[in-house]
Amino acid sequence: MAFLILPLMTVFFWIGMSMQGWQLAQAVSGGGPAGRMESLAQVSAQQAEMFDAACISAAVSNPGVISPAITVTLPAGVAQPAGAVCMTTAGPGNGRNVYGYMPVASGAIGHVIADSQQNAMWHRVQSAGLAANLATGQTTEVPAALPVGVLLAWIQTTS
Repeated sequence: MAFLILPLMTVFFWIGMSMQGWQLAQAVSGGGPAGRMESLAQVSAQQAEMFDAACISAAVSNPGVISPAITVTLPAGVAQPAGAVCMTTAGPGNGRNVYGYMPVASGAIGHVIADSQQNAMWHRVQSAGLAANLATGQTTEVPAALPVGVLLAWIQTTS
């Protein structure tokens, strides 16, 4: 039976090395299922932030335009996020409401809040016609056409 010890030690050695390699691969930033989800949330948040900044810029550069779909120009090489929409509605007085919204990955809202230092323009549409502010939790009426669950950047402008 002594001849069986060396092959068993070899097998256990390689199993141990394989397990350690797998653990190291999971420890790398973005590695494994949890890292993949975190990376997806970060990318989704960055897309939302960039799209909404471009949406606000497009709306402000077209004063007085009320539209359910304003064309947003993103930097060269940046694709329009899937489901992203920029719209304006008539606001109080002579102003306008500017809404930029898009569906985001799970966890992206936390990244947006952290990146924007809890900017009050960010909302999440909870139900048809109702959005919750991400910084304060206060609910506000929004157009019922906004899809439930989207991340919403909402500002009011006088132009």
